[in-house]
This record gives sequence, structure tokens and C-alpha cells, in this order.
Amino acid sequence: MEELLKQLDAIRRWRTLVVLIAVIGAVSALLLSLTKESTYSAQTTMFVGSSTQDGGNAPEQDAVTARSYVEFLNSPANQAPLRASAGLPDDVDITASNVADGPVIYITATAPGEDDAITGSAKFAKAFEKSLTTLFKKQFDDTIDPLQREFQSNNTEIATAQAELDSGSGLTPAQRVERQATIRLLQSENSSLTSQIESLRGAAGNSRAASVYQSAQQAQESSPGIVRNTMLGFIGGGILGIVVAMVLGSLQSRVDSPEEVRARLDLPTLATVSTGNAEQRAEDLRALSSGLSLMPGQAQTLAVTSAVQDEGKTMVASNLARIRAGLGDRVILIDANLRQAAGGTAGKGRKGGLAAILGRGGERTLEDELVPSGIPNMSVLPAGGPSSDPYSLMSSERMRALLEQAAPLADLIVLDTPSLLTAAESQVVCSLCDQTILVVDSNSTGAKDAVEARDLLERVNANTLGVVLTRVNK
Repeated sequence: MEELLKQLDAIRRWRTLVVLIAVIGAVSALLLSLTKESTYSAQTTMFVGSSTQDGGNAPEQDAVTARSYVEFLNSPANQAPLRASAGLPDDVDITASNVADGPVIYITATAPGEDDAITGSAKFAKAFEKSLTTLFKKQFDDTIDPLQREFQSNNTEIATAQAELDSGSGLTPAQRVERQATIRLLQSENSSLTSQIESLRGAAGNSRAASVYQSAQQAQESSPGIVRNTMLGFIGGGILGIVVAMVLGSLQSRVDSPEEVRARLDLPTLATVSTGNAEQRAEDLRALSSGLSLMPGQAQTLAVTSAVQDEGKTMVASNLARIRAGLGDRVILIDANLRQAAGGTAGKGRKGGLAAILGRGGERTLEDELVPSGIPNMSVLPAGGPSSDPYSLMSSERMRALLEQAAPLADLIVLDTPSLLTAAESQVVCSLCDQTILVVDSNSTGAKDAVEARDLLERVNANTLGVVLTRVNK
């Protein structure tokens, strides 16, 4: 299911390209249809079965024979000698078909011209009829010739024996009896041979013969089908566009531009922060601060978060606080990353801070733990000492109480939260703040992680203003 959602997301992001390829397919099909000329089709009817009144096969046998002929005629290898015999040009296409359970074959010729279609159908059918006649005659001759030769030989022997009897000279009575018996035996054999020959001659007119029943008289014009071809081109182009979109989606693994932010996260890009050039980075952050101050509905609490660690959220949060303090606003910067305090260097050597306020049942107040930042109008609440269970420590009620304490002391409270995908308490902080900014590293943040972070913020009903892209090459 997750893979399907990823593919659908790729199609949605590249939907403009999908539509463009579909339109190109439709236009291409339209142009090809307009340049293609009309064709003509003509049909000749052939009948399979006996040409006499008796001795024919059963209708179902003729139907089976007709189907076998259709398969034979639709083979290019079998068509070649028949086309040559009929003298058909290369631009005449021949197809054979038949009615189910019927002894009828339709020979259809398709050609650029009406006359070519009519004559092509008739000539091909005649060539097939002639080829069958020739084949069956050869088979008949190969079968009947030995019988006829034997019949003639018997007649010769009968005539010789009869001549000896009629002359009456030199024959003993026993020899005359022998000659008479020989004549009767040969006459009996000839009677049997005559029956066989007549039976073969009777069957020669039925069996598997195929004859032209009605030659093609007129041809039907076929237009290129402009509307149908255009629709098929659009559908085919759309399918190709979807495939291209899925391939591009699999290749695009990072969110590295405002266009990608909009396509993948459906969020605006609040700022792109440069990498390397300190002056340019400072200007980018000032532009971000100015943009936020101009937004309607000024927020007092602002959470700055990210999907994973080391995406630049601390840099964004601290600079936003410093810039706003420089403008005369009272600012409190809260380091809400208790996990870093527990495992990193930020909390070493300090037992107070945020952890002390949240964990001592109200013994320590915000005023007790705020430390000067060295910047006028700006105070800092460090994360403090380590916590083995930061999620429980930062329960929604404790954090809400802390923010209520801070409200009278500041015009803006900026919270530097832990990353969303590694610290569940970050969701608690973002849900309590008036506004949230999602920081995305354009060089390293995976698209999957960014989408998951966006979904987590939506799940806790965080008011996400947009995305700040960091480490952007300018």
C-alpha cells in the first residue's frame, strides 16, 4: 500500500508532464490520421463442400474444413504463392474469415483504390480455387491411375483368352475350361475396379473443394477514424506519461527546490537559505523574518522543527530570535531538545533549564532558569540536564503551563524542537504553538522523510506555515 501511495504521489507531482505527453500523443495521432488516405475493402464469398447433389460431407465437416482453410490463407507464407499466381500488388492486403459453424469463406482485399480491392479479392479467390482443383486432381490421378492400368491389363488378358476360345484350335477340353475360368475371374475383378473408379470419380466433386460462390462487386470505403485515433493517442500518451512520472518519481529522492516542496508536501516555501556564504545566509534569514512579520495573525509562539537531525533548524530558530530581538521585540528562545541534552554536549554541566522546570513539580520557575543571550531583548531557556523519558516530561499540560508563564515576558517565543521522526515529544510542542516552521535540508533530506514529517504535523493539527529550505546553492 505504501508503494502504491508513493507512485500516486509521483503521478500527482508530475501531472503537468503526464497531461503534456497525453496531448502530444493525441496531436501525433491526429496528424497521422489527417495524412493517411482512405482505404477500400471488397469481399468475395467461397463455398466449401460438394458440387454435386450426392456424396457430400456432413455440414459440420465442411465447417471444420472451412476453418482450416481460413487459418491456411491467413499465413503469409501460404499467401505468397497465391498472390503471385493472382498477380496482386504489394499494397493489396488479403484476409480470410468464415462464419462460425458454416462452410462459407470470405476473402477480403483491402487496397488504396476501389478497383484494386474488387479485383484483388476476386483474383485471389480464383487462385485459391484453382490451386485446390489442381491439388485434388493430382491426388485423384495418383489414386485412380493404378486402378485404370489394372483394368486395362485385365481387359487385354480377357480379349486374349476369348480369342483363343473363339479360334477353337489347339486347345484341349481342360484348357478351354481353364480359359473360361480365367475370363470370369478377370471380369469379376474388372467389375470391382469399375465400382472403385466410379466411387472415386463421385467423390472428386465434393470433399474439401472450395469454389467461388459470389465474386466481389463493390468495395466499401474506410476512413482513417480521426476521432477514434485521436482518443487512442491521448490514452496511449497518458499511459506513457504516467510511466514517465513514476520513473522520475523513483529517481527524485530529495526535496531540493521550492517546486519539489510544493509538489511533494503541498506547502509554500518560506525561504531558501544559502550555504557557504555567510552574508548571503544572513540576508536569507532576514528575508524570512520579514516575511513572517508581514503574515496576518501574528503568532506569539513559533516552533521550528525538522524531519531528522542536522537539517539546520537550530540555526534557523536562533537567527529568527536574534533578528526579532534586534528589531526591539522581547524574545525568548527555548531549547526544547531534551534528547540532545541527555546525550550530547548541550546539557553537560547544567542541572537547570527546561528539564528542571518541567520535572520538579513547579519548584523552579521560568524566571529562575532564563539566561541572558548577550543580545538585547533576547533571553534563552536551555534544555538543561538529561532526561531518561523526555516524552513524559514534556506532556502537553506541562508544556502548556510553561508557555503560559512565558507569555507575559515576551512578544515572541521561539522553540527549537527535536526532530519529528526521532522524538515523539516534538509533535506535542508543535501542536501547542501558534505556528510551526518545517526546516528541510535540500542536500540530504529524503522525500519520504519530509512527507512523513508533514503528515505528523497534520495529524496533531499543527499550524504549519511552510518550509524553510537550507543549504541551497545560490
